[in-house]
Amino acid sequence: VVLLTNDDGFDSPLIRAWARRIAAWFTPVIVAPTHEMSWASARHETTRDVRVMRCRRAAHLTYKVTGSPVDCVHLALQHLKLRPALVISGPNFGLNTGMMRIVFSGTVQAALAAVRLGVPSVAVSIYYPRAVRDFCPHVGDLTPALYQAELQAAAQILHKLWRRRCLRQGCININLPYPAPDPARATVAPVHEDSGLRIFKTHGARRFQSLPAYPDFDGVPAGSDMGLLRRGLIAVTPLKVQFDDRLRQPGLQHALQAP
Repeated sequence: VVLLTNDDGFDSPLIRAWARRIAAWFTPVIVAPTHEMSWASARHETTRDVRVMRCRRAAHLTYKVTGSPVDCVHLALQHLKLRPALVISGPNFGLNTGMMRIVFSGTVQAALAAVRLGVPSVAVSIYYPRAVRDFCPHVGDLTPALYQAELQAAAQILHKLWRRRCLRQGCININLPYPAPDPARATVAPVHEDSGLRIFKTHGARRFQSLPAYPDFDGVPAGSDMGLLRRGLIAVTPLKVQFDDRLRQPGLQHALQAP
């Protein structure tokens, strides 16, 4: 069993087509938000009850959840008692490269939540150029011609990594450009450091408007995850969950013990 979730919502054409694509190798179960929750990061619903509803007419076992992508993972693993060998978050409508997008991404944070709960995970995202996004501003606007080849490439990478036992622990972040190149050209890359990325613009006196998530590739190192996408290549990045800075611990302990 493989658990599928996303931040584009349970009715995203990408997650439904992805479930069909990987069904030859895995048994997919979808647990995803009832509506789009892009940029939800690691949000957890605390102000109201969260409902889980089974979709009876879906081709694969599907639950829609009135919570966040991270809530979907926690509910699936801790309350629906699913025992997946792997959690796949996505495919996302848009890239998830660079430190800031990874931090704010509901797709990637759902994958990292699975790792914290002891299940290895993969986050999959497809970067569409501005011409496609202007024509298809919402994930529901996508036609199969805009994602079938990309899902096939992602599935080939997933299958290869699974067979070579690279998906038994941790999280792998896969970002594909549109149109997708030969999966054999997938390249491991570090996360682009873009901590200074502006996420708001001034919109009147003491008012600010969220900036579009569309990327600016100027000055991006060619070998980073964003740099590979700019060059039309598939970026594969291993991620880990660790909050403590262990290298600083001895120095801090020494300072605390000093007279």
